[in-house]
Amino acid sequence: MQNFTKIALKQPSLQLSVVGALVCPVNAVRDLGVFIDNDLGAATHVRRTVSRCFAALRQLGHLRRYVTDDCFRALDVSLVHTRLDYGNYVLVGLPVYLQRRLQSVLNAAARLVFRLYVVTTMSRTPLQLFTDCCVYTTTC
Repeated sequence: MQNFTKIALKQPSLQLSVVGALVCPVNAVRDLGVFIDNDLGAATHVRRTVSRCFAALRQLGHLRRYVTDDCFRALDVSLVHTRLDYGNYVLVGLPVYLQRRLQSVLNAAARLVFRLYVVTTMSRTPLQLFTDCCVYTTTC
């Protein structure tokens, strides 16, 4: 019978002694909320950020009918957009497939804010939709 336990990516069993403490290598580290991979990439940061943003969007979806549109936009910006913006200096030179994952969060947020529940191809970017909305309302 096989053991079906989850196996983490194995790192070399190299342990370093730093000031008397043993330090083991890991796949990714978090410093000031930014995840950096062992190859100095941003894949872990993007994966975790996208996951947290979609979790916030799911929670916001439950609140949608109980708050005003202005309040909902403020919640969207404070809970989703700030997570996307934080640590964006590690996203310079990001591969296209990771950029698409981040863009999917913005698209989902725009659909939720503007009540576009049917998945359609958006010809306008979320920023253009937001600015159009601000033109028609008195406060933004």
